[in-house]
Amino acid sequence: ILLIDGEHRLSCSDLYDRAQRLAGYFDAIGLKPGEVVSFQLPNWWECSVINLAAAMTGVVVNPIVPINRDAEVTFMLRESRSRLMFVPGTFRGFDHAAMMARIAPDLGDGPAVIVVRGVAEGCRSFDEILAGAPLTTARPVDPDAVKLLMYTSGTTGRPKGVLHSHNSIGADSVKMAAAMDL
Repeated sequence: ILLIDGEHRLSCSDLYDRAQRLAGYFDAIGLKPGEVVSFQLPNWWECSVINLAAAMTGVVVNPIVPINRDAEVTFMLRESRSRLMFVPGTFRGFDHAAMMARIAPDLGDGPAVIVVRGVAEGCRSFDEILAGAPLTTARPVDPDAVKLLMYTSGTTGRPKGVLHSHNSIGADSVKMAAAMDL
């Protein structure tokens, strides 16, 4: 078992299989290396699948903190030119899918919305995508390419997009493992 999320338990094989399927979906819709997928999810196992599928295909992940609302999310999705947005249907009493419907007119040809652990009109569900997507295997990705786009809190103005490469994340992981004596 690699991940435990409440009643969900995923082995390495489970995680890899799901990531291959999501990567297959990325390929099927024409996502290219360097394009952005965003997610505004709690700390759920699905985040690991999204992250690994993106790493397998060279796609950039843009995690958005679940407490952000319409104005911040609109700004981040528009600026990042995100192609996909993964949201929970409802989390802690807030309807994220309804928020996405509200802000859609402000996003023009904005991201397609995928609902995780829920359903919403006009949106595909994460489970539906995994069930129907073909498997894709990992391919070489430039280690200096952008892997992660994180936005600052924007306390003194608009949030700023911070870019991290595969290498910078790897270097940070090595340093954190040593600092935490792992």
